[in-house]
Amino acid sequence: MSSNHTCHFDDLIIMPSLRRRNSTRKTRPRKTNKTYPRPLQEQYIIGNFASMIASNAKTLQRFQNVTLRQVKYYREKVEQNIHWGTYGGLRSYKVTDVLLCHILLLLSWVCDFNPGFTLHEYVELIYWTYGVRISLTWVHNIFTNLLHFSYRKLNIIQRSKFTQDNVNYYYMFQHWIQAIDCTRIVWVDESHFDSRVQKPRHGRGLKGKRIHFVSDCGIKENFSLTALMRPGKKIYYEIHHESNDQWDFFNFMISAFSKGHINPGDYVIFDNASVHSADSMLMLDEYFSALGIELVRTPTYSPELNAIEKLFGYLKDKIYHGKARNMKMEEFLAQHIPLVPAQNIIEWTRNCVFYINFD
Repeated sequence: MSSNHTCHFDDLIIMPSLRRRNSTRKTRPRKTNKTYPRPLQEQYIIGNFASMIASNAKTLQRFQNVTLRQVKYYREKVEQNIHWGTYGGLRSYKVTDVLLCHILLLLSWVCDFNPGFTLHEYVELIYWTYGVRISLTWVHNIFTNLLHFSYRKLNIIQRSKFTQDNVNYYYMFQHWIQAIDCTRIVWVDESHFDSRVQKPRHGRGLKGKRIHFVSDCGIKENFSLTALMRPGKKIYYEIHHESNDQWDFFNFMISAFSKGHINPGDYVIFDNASVHSADSMLMLDEYFSALGIELVRTPTYSPELNAIEKLFGYLKDKIYHGKARNMKMEEFLAQHIPLVPAQNIIEWTRNCVFYINFD
């Protein structure tokens, strides 16, 4: 070739625009998670620790100053069959269709027998029954997606209420109370009050600022309210700041009789609390029986048959919804108990008397 067609490196021309673009280009530093390898002994310690708290690898990440990927890597070094997928257990423990059907039947039966189990207890039950170690998330998904179960508040039912003797007495009590004169019924019971329900737990204010609520009532003021209620009469009550034992109830009944709230021919109805079943009640029963006053106990665990429970619910509902704020609990009761409408007492009595309508 001739010298006219020879091209040397010095003859190449770079465009000024390209040179200016390359010289002024700003690049962001690349974010890398590059970590240097740790000693083998330290890797084994991290992996062993990760296997102990396998359900919370982020905790290990925070305390050991390693990435989450490293935690999983070191744990796989210790346990070769670890599986980080949706099953949350070991690779060899992948649930088959047949085993899944058995687990569904087991969970359904346990929920019918004892619905108060926690997810941890279900996981342990499946492990001891089938030898399969599964995660809490897997059990939660089974309940939600396959069984269509939800986690909600339990309705506690006392077994003693449904014994044969108590069920028979329940129906006998309903037949008896519907046959007597409702104006002669006297409802008596006690209830516990706590001043902590007076204070609001939430409020509105500027974001980031602490909200204060000033209250005149005590931080913790507890007492028992013993009340007597009958249709067409005023409610008689006493407050006991200390213990409410059998003698407090005995003195309350004697005081109510002396003040005309209990008269001969009345039926005094109360529940089966321990203060109503003590030795002092034998003396009270003998004393009232001589005066023509009958003491009657409601069936076991049956507050729906005692109308005075409606009164306690009425008062506590007002306290809970803020009617007793900035005032002491005793002042609130002294102000609102006389204001209970007489029609409410009649309606509560009618609902308890005809709780089971035999007509």
